Amino acid sequence: MNTQPIIIGESITIQSEILGQERTVYISLPDGYHDDTSQTMHYPVAYAMDGEACFRLFSGLLQLHTAAGTILPMILVAIPNVDRDNDFDPKTGAAEKFLNFMETELIPLIDSRYRTFPYRMLHGHSYLGIFAIRALLSHPQLFEAYIASSPSLRWNPELLEEESLFDKLTGLNKFLFITAASDDIEGLENMAREFTLRAEKEAPPGLAFQFKVMEHENHDTNSFRSFNEGLAAISKWYVENRQQEIPMDDVPA
Repeated sequence: MNTQPIIIGESITIQSEILGQERTVYISLPDGYHDDTSQTMHYPVAYAMDGEACFRLFSGLLQLHTAAGTILPMILVAIPNVDRDNDFDPKTGAAEKFLNFMETELIPLIDSRYRTFPYRMLHGHSYLGIFAIRALLSHPQLFEAYIASSPSLRWNPELLEEESLFDKLTGLNKFLFITAASDDIEGLENMAREFTLRAEKEAPPGLAFQFKVMEHENHDTNSFRSFNEGLAAISKWYVENRQQEIPMDDVPA
C-alpha cells in the first residue's frame, strides 16, 4: 500500500530585526490558489495568533466556509508562540514591539510573497484576545476586522478604566467580534460585556461591535468556536459595509 502525505500548508521563516530572533509562521492557501496561472486573483488574509494550536483547525474551517460560500476564500497566516507571556505583555511594551514586527516585517513579507488584497483580519484568544483589542486601539491601520475570543480583561483592567481609550480611532470602517464562553474563567464574561458596552458608547462612528456568549464552551474550547462564528459575522458585515471598496476584478469567483 502506497501512502502520501496530505499537505495543508507551508511555513516561512523571517529573521526579525525588531524582535531580535527568527520567527516561523504557517501559511494555508485557498483551494485553487496555484491553479490561477494568470495570477489575477487576490485574497484577504486572516492572521491568527497561537498558531501552533490553531493552524490545522482554522485552515479546515476556512476551507469549509469557502466551499459553503459563506466567506470569500482567504489566506491564513498562523503565528506560533515563542514566549507567549513575555511577547505580548502590554505593560512592558512587548506587545507594541510585536505589533511593530507585524506591521514593518511580517505583513510586508506576506504581501510580497502571496497575492493579497488589503483586507486583513486578526484573531486572538485569552491573553491574545487582549492583543487583538490593543492592535485595534494602537495600530488601527493594520487590520479591518478583529476576533477577540475570551479576552483576559481581568488581567488587563485598564481597558475598562483607561481614559481616552478610543482617541486614535477616527474615520474607521472596522468590526470587532468579542466572545466569552458560557463556562469561562470567572469574571471574563461580565468584563467582556462591560468593555463592549463602553465601546458602543465611546467609540467613534464606523467602529462596529458584536458581543456573543458561546454556550456549552469553556475557556480552552472557545477559540475554535469564536473563529468559526466570527468568520461568518465578519463576512456578513464586510458584504454590507466594505465590499464596494475592493475592485471586483480582485475578488475570487
